[in-house]
Amino acid sequence: MAFKGITRDKIPAFEIVESRIKAISSNVTIADTGYDFDSAVYRFVLNGDQNRSADLDLSRDLLDDLRDNSTGPNSRYTFELTSKLNEKIREAVES
Repeated sequence: MAFKGITRDKIPAFEIVESRIKAISSNVTIADTGYDFDSAVYRFVLNGDQNRSADLDLSRDLLDDLRDNSTGPNSRYTFELTSKLNEKIREAVES
């Protein structure tokens, strides 16, 4: 995949991803972001303790769904989306 730098304001649901990262691991920050136009995948480069970094790759479909979700915070659909996001974040942070 060939990621090109992209500004945070161009990433769907950036604030949601950022808040979930902080909720899972408060010492992890987003250092950089990119987008691969061929695979429609966004990359979040995460930095944590002891200059450790990890790549969090999220599909455009997932981010669009998170952004466009109009159901309530307690709906099953919101729970499923958040669970998918949490799983991806944990995989990146724990690797």
